[in-house]
Amino acid sequence: MTKKEKKGLSLLLTCSLIVMACLQNTVTLHAAEIRFLDVTTDNACLREGPSKDYSEISRTYDGRVLKVVGKKTNDYGNLWYEVAWEQEAGDGRTAYIYSANVEKHDHSYFCLDLEGVEYHVCSCGDVYVEEEETVTVSRADTLVLGATVTAGATSVADGPFPMGEMLGALILAGAYYLEYSGVIPDEVTKITTKTDFSDYIDENGEVCGESNFRMVAREGGNLVVISDRCLSLPQAFVYSRFCYGDVWSPDESGAMALTCAAMNKDFFGPEVDKDKPGYYYHYHYGTDHNNCYGGHVFYGRGQFTGSLPIME
Repeated sequence: MTKKEKKGLSLLLTCSLIVMACLQNTVTLHAAEIRFLDVTTDNACLREGPSKDYSEISRTYDGRVLKVVGKKTNDYGNLWYEVAWEQEAGDGRTAYIYSANVEKHDHSYFCLDLEGVEYHVCSCGDVYVEEEETVTVSRADTLVLGATVTAGATSVADGPFPMGEMLGALILAGAYYLEYSGVIPDEVTKITTKTDFSDYIDENGEVCGESNFRMVAREGGNLVVISDRCLSLPQAFVYSRFCYGDVWSPDESGAMALTCAAMNKDFFGPEVDKDKPGYYYHYHYGTDHNNCYGGHVFYGRGQFTGSLPIME
């Protein structure tokens, strides 16, 4: 290798390190903003306030993940956590659990590959999608910028790149190498992006048709559609089973296809809540009400009103 080629390679490696740092800063990295706790005691008690002097609300099981709302040290010096304990999505109910019965939740993801998409799922309901993207530099762009480098117009690096800073930096790295070696790189690197599931749906949700699943929320006895994007069956499964979200299908066959999917083990239903006359038939994931997980899988029209979910 000649002296110029060695110098060019050194410059390229230096620029590449800078570029990779830029790439990492521009990638949407997954970061959980909500704190969670793992229950470590079976049959752990949940109370109305932060001590045993308060009434018991319910009990929970070893391994359950709870979302933290707050914490308080009581008059006895004991730490209690206030956790979300909603009976219906959005009702804001909370309960207290003694700190000796829980520990800090650390995200532990397992991968589901569904129809070529990698969903990384944590037991707390946190999900991100991992995608790989190839960043390339065209020969024409490299030649043009290489000519400016040859002419000594390197001040372009001090100003904004018209094609975007990330790609511009890649082109500049290739241009420096071109100047010293005459070799034009066609493909620079591959980057892996981690995208939060909700952001992924915003970008990749389906155009709504007659058989798509919809993301819904429960408000009293009604269902309200909360997104203008529809879900495919794999997306609906991830959202309802692992993100604990509620979904709705136009008919029972769609709900059955979701709950009977090969990636799901247990489900029960259909049922409808008799005390809510506007409610919908639905299925649950799990074996019974004491051992159910995930969100509801609703379908069809309201049992008594005959209404469809309300559009926001």
